[in-house]
Amino acid sequence: MIIHVLTAPLSRLVLAASVVLVLLMGCKEGSEGPPGPKLQGTLIGFVRLVDVAGTFQADASAVTVSIAGTNVSATSDALGKFVLNNVETGTYEVIYSKTAYGTLRRQGISFASGGSASLGRVDLGQIPNYTVTTITGATVAGQTITINANVNTVPANQVHRFVVFLGTTNDVSGNDPQKYRGYKTAQVNAGGTTFNVQWTVAELSAIGVISANTPTLSFVAYGYNQFATDYTDLNTNRAVLPSLSQTASNVFSGNTP
Repeated sequence: MIIHVLTAPLSRLVLAASVVLVLLMGCKEGSEGPPGPKLQGTLIGFVRLVDVAGTFQADASAVTVSIAGTNVSATSDALGKFVLNNVETGTYEVIYSKTAYGTLRRQGISFASGGSASLGRVDLGQIPNYTVTTITGATVAGQTITINANVNTVPANQVHRFVVFLGTTNDVSGNDPQKYRGYKTAQVNAGGTTFNVQWTVAELSAIGVISANTPTLSFVAYGYNQFATDYTDLNTNRAVLPSLSQTASNVFSGNTP
């Protein structure tokens, strides 16, 4: 058998290998050109306005919707629709606000831009004009602590709702999720003037309050619109109630059961 082998002069092979090496050296691994323009898109959503009785308002205009840390903002129309333009890819906090209504913050909203996306619908609650006049006492009985409070007489045909926040220091506040550990809601019907809420040892333990570590607890109360959309604060993983009365009750301290 005769096998034919095609050969080339050595100098030609060396030249070819040199050319390949130069080409490879010119292509640096991982090299990139200048970054392209950032994509932008649109976020569309709706907001409803709801009063303390749970009635939605016919006109939902003039709600300001903005993206924290940017210049992007919009105002809702009468139907509650708003459009946020020129939103770049990212993760944002969207803020809804209107005078006489609470401020709602939606954290961790991710947007892959280049098109349009929906933020859905939220309910912005009217701020109650009623308050808790006084937290009068905290009574410990066995495994339970009871908080008693006085309010102004609730008018006929109305229901007023309240919330009591629990903290471990006397600067407890319902407006800052870092300053409370938990809360309880209550309702007072027409003609009523008092209410109470209770925490058991098991409930306190579930939110990290242990008697040996926190022998004294503090409480503060507000009027509360239960029909508003609430949200979870990502820094504390605690629910935030955005539509509270602007005036809080006194701060009252009591012993942990």
